Amino acid sequence: MVYGCTYHNEKEPSLDNLHKITDVSRFLSSDTTPLIGWPTRIKESDGDIFIIDAGSYHVVKLDMDGHLILSFGRRGRGPGEFESLTGFWIFDDSLMVYDYNSFKFVTYDHQGNLIDEKIVEVNPVNPGFPPNIPITVHAISNRELLIPSRGRNGSLFAITNIYTGSLHYVGEAIGEHIDNYNNEEVIEAYSKGKIPKISINRVTLTSNQTGIYSFQQTTAILEKYSFSGELLWQKNLKIQAQIDLFNHIALNNVKIGLRDEPRDLFMYAKAMEASENGVAVLLNLPNGEPVTIVWVSDDGSGLDVVTIESIEQSELGMWPSFTLSSSVGKIWMLNTEEGIIYESEWPL
Repeated sequence: MVYGCTYHNEKEPSLDNLHKITDVSRFLSSDTTPLIGWPTRIKESDGDIFIIDAGSYHVVKLDMDGHLILSFGRRGRGPGEFESLTGFWIFDDSLMVYDYNSFKFVTYDHQGNLIDEKIVEVNPVNPGFPPNIPITVHAISNRELLIPSRGRNGSLFAITNIYTGSLHYVGEAIGEHIDNYNNEEVIEAYSKGKIPKISINRVTLTSNQTGIYSFQQTTAILEKYSFSGELLWQKNLKIQAQIDLFNHIALNNVKIGLRDEPRDLFMYAKAMEASENGVAVLLNLPNGEPVTIVWVSDDGSGLDVVTIESIEQSELGMWPSFTLSSSVGKIWMLNTEEGIIYESEWPL
């Protein structure tokens, strides 16, 4: 496979920046262990693995061998309880769970003890539909959130404090802001092979200690911002294998037409995860292609392409989650639908 990664004012990566992984094993599987049932997110922190499981309504902490260290949480509407497990973030002295159905963010210490919870019944960035904060939210602390803005105020996302109500819009929108969700218009756009207007500004967000990463799903542009919202750099991550991706998506959606069936989303990445010294983007590719991750260093100067040759992207499902550690030298990839966690060495 020849990769044609294009940047702004930079050369394509050399062969030294192309890496292949062939040895992949199963770290955990729901059919062989009671520790997971329907795992939805996975994170590595200080040599431990954290998983939020929507099947058991638990946060599970494991060691590198998959042995249980800690498990906490339960279903409910009381303090420290949740009705859904949608988002999960780990900080130096705490961790936070986002309960989409109950409109709340629950903060625990690293031993699983409840510290605080905050109910946010209205999306502060886009009041209206949906009323709650979308599942694509990302937390940079247990007080500050990054929320996609769908182009409001000409931006891509906003930084907001859910306790003080402060709001700062960041980035330049790709298309116009669509205030309300119109299901008929969305279905009609898909049936004609077009990107729905409400999806034009879709972004995936993450962060590490050095800044905020925003990936534009309809352009494949990765941007890095400071925590004050200043643009630091940007790169186009579209690779050769994605040249006809949106054409394939459009043709499939045209075949579905107006039928009530799942449609393919126009997106160049399936997931994104920042690590200690950079950010990894799990690309969306046509069926049959191996799992492919683009790694970009913190300062934007380096770009590497990693293919995991023994796994096709379909084996990670529709909404995969992954985490990696450069210090440990491993990557873990989660297939939520099948309840399988894959493990492999990470070459960077």
